[in-house]
Amino acid sequence: MNQTDWGWFNYGFIFVIILLVVLVLFSYIYFNPRKKGKPPNIDKKAGDEGED
Repeated sequence: MNQTDWGWFNYGFIFVIILLVVLVLFSYIYFNPRKKGKPPNIDKKAGDEGED
């Protein structure tokens, strides 16, 4: 009885954690470039590499 309850709880816990992590990651990746608003960062790196 206890084992089954624990297994269900474990499943739900893992699902919630995965959902939360994915949501946080997606939010961070989606809002990071918008907040910075500095795409030239990648351009600068590419230019530096080409110059070298």
